[in-house]
Amino acid sequence: MADGRMVSGTGIVSGQNDTGSTISAQRVVMKDATVTEGIKLPTGITVACLGVTLNDIENNFYGGVQRAGRALCTAAAAITAGAELMTDTAGKVLTWSAAGGSNAFFIGTAVGAAAADGDDIYVDLDLGFKQG
Repeated sequence: MADGRMVSGTGIVSGQNDTGSTISAQRVVMKDATVTEGIKLPTGITVACLGVTLNDIENNFYGGVQRAGRALCTAAAAITAGAELMTDTAGKVLTWSAAGGSNAFFIGTAVGAAAADGDDIYVDLDLGFKQG
């Protein structure tokens, strides 16, 4: 049974991790339709994402997911300040690179820069689909 459901704040929702492993903090997640209030790492760039995890969320636990405002994310590669961002299947953000005419899920805009994979980066969230 899941525990730790209490999450509050503007632009923050609760999500249950039932993936079998911990979802790290600062990762973009999508809804997991197999679980009520379920979340999981994105399965591709064309899926709708819910937001960014605020903390590590252990399996069978709830945690906070930020949907608006300025979020701390984990970079998947070097990113320049002001870059438009999308996510990879590890829930890390990277510079927008959707092919022309293809829809992908837009995460937001990089506030600062990241030098490499694993760096922390602030992102002004603007969740929604965008065409490449």
